[in-house]
Amino acid sequence: MPIDEVRLISEVTRRAIFDHLQVARISWSGRMEEADFLQRIYDLRQIPSTDNRPGFRANAALDIWQHRVNNSDWDDYWVFTDSRFNLLWGSDELFLRFLAEMIHPVVRPDQADVDRVAGLVNAELRRDGFELVATSHISGRPVFSARRVEENAEGEVFAAREIGAQLSSEYVSAQISRMELGVQSDASLAIGTAKEFVETIAKLVLER
Repeated sequence: MPIDEVRLISEVTRRAIFDHLQVARISWSGRMEEADFLQRIYDLRQIPSTDNRPGFRANAALDIWQHRVNNSDWDDYWVFTDSRFNLLWGSDELFLRFLAEMIHPVVRPDQADVDRVAGLVNAELRRDGFELVATSHISGRPVFSARRVEENAEGEVFAAREIGAQLSSEYVSAQISRMELGVQSDASLAIGTAKEFVETIAKLVLER
């Protein structure tokens, strides 16, 4: 497989996210018409139709209108497995953009609904080292994009706190608190404190 086709988000994770959305009956296009939603990501005029009848075979936009608005004879979650949109096997960038658009304020204006969908999606994405986070705002509402997650960072800090509790050291506890703060807001602080933490633990072990 060429380097530019390597995917870090597995098919297992992608299918799990889609399964959760279907079970929870969450509309992937939010309050938008499906074609309008997809047009935010794809140029539907350049994607072929699957309907060869006159009037609908020009492009995907007409195809979607015929089968989702006029006849409604496609499943509500048809897009997840439609090879033209390649969500299961396409690039990570494409897949993550689709997920981020699902919780864009234009698409999903209710914050409780946004939180619900983001939580569901992130629970699976983090397994492969990604998450959706608010990176900007429009009219006070968050706009999300994807970022890489430091591998098991929060879990490692939790394990460190367990060790610190066993050693009963106030200094160790303070170091762990700095790491917890750094994981969320200052990676350099977290890394530097983690180095000090390892040295402190080694010294305490030697003393014991």
